[in-house]
Amino acid sequence: MEQPRHVTFLSDFGTESGYSAVCELVISRLAPAAKVLHLSHAIPAGDVPSGAWLLRRLLPWGPAAIHLAVVDPGVGTKRRALCLSCGRGDQLIGPDNGLLMPAGDLLGGVTAAWLLAEKRVAALAGMRGEPSHTFHGRDIFAPTAALLAQGEPPDALGDPLDPSTLVRLNDEGSSTEPGRVRSQVSEVDVFGNVQLAIDWSRALEHLDMRTVTVRTSRGDRRARLAGTYAELEPGQLGILEDSWGCVALVMRRRRTSDELQVALHDRVELISRPRREDTASVPPESRHGSRDA
Repeated sequence: MEQPRHVTFLSDFGTESGYSAVCELVISRLAPAAKVLHLSHAIPAGDVPSGAWLLRRLLPWGPAAIHLAVVDPGVGTKRRALCLSCGRGDQLIGPDNGLLMPAGDLLGGVTAAWLLAEKRVAALAGMRGEPSHTFHGRDIFAPTAALLAQGEPPDALGDPLDPSTLVRLNDEGSSTEPGRVRSQVSEVDVFGNVQLAIDWSRALEHLDMRTVTVRTSRGDRRARLAGTYAELEPGQLGILEDSWGCVALVMRRRRTSDELQVALHDRVELISRPRREDTASVPPESRHGSRDA
C-alpha cells in the first residue's frame, strides 16, 4: 500500500485569522490521507526573504514531500503561480517571487516547472466560481498541493515553464573580503540570539574568529569565539557556529538583539585580522552550541 504523501506548509498567515486553517481544510477535503506538517505561519507579513530562508533551512531535514509555501505580497498581480519539481523528488508550490528557489537548489535543483492554470486546478478540485484575487493560498496553491498528493501529475495542473525564467532573490545577504564580512540578520530567535545570513565555513575563510569586532549602527563591540553559551561571562558577546551551520552572535542569559539593538534584516559587519593559512581549525567542541536561556 502506498504511503500517504506529506504536505509541508509555510506562510505569513499567522495562526489566529483562520487563513492557514482553511488551507488545511481544503487539503483535507481533497486529499484526506495527506499528512500536513506545519513549518511556520509566523513569517513577517510579506517578508519573502525570511520565508525563503526558513524553507532553505528546514526542508533538507525532512523527507521528499510536497511543499506548500505562501508568502505572496504580489497576489492578484501578474506574478506567476508555480509548481516545481526537484531532483530529490520534492514538489514545491507557491508564487514566483523567489520564495521557493533557495530551497529548490538544496533539494537537488529545480528540474521542471509549471505555470499553474487556475481553471484546470479549480475544475479538478471541484471548486465553483472564480478564484479570489486576494487569497490564492486557499483557491490555487492549497488545491494544487492536495491534487498532487492524490497523484495528479503537474502537467494536468499547468503548462511547462523554463526553470531559467524563474524569479530569484537578490543575493544581498552577505559579502566578504580578507578580514571583513558584511551580512544581514537572517533571524532573531525567541532567546534573542542573532543569526547572520552567512555560513560559518564561509566566514571562517576570511576571519580570524578569535579577534572579531562586531560593528552595528550603534558602534563596535568585541566578540569572543565560543562553543557554548556557558563559556561566556555575563554581558560578554560571543560568536559561534549555530546548529544550522551559520554565524550567530550570542550572550549568556541575555538577549543579544536587545544588547546590540539589531533586528531582522539589519546589517552587521564582522572585522578581524585576515585569517592566516596556518591558523588552526576551530576545534570540534566549538561548532554547535547548546541553548542556555
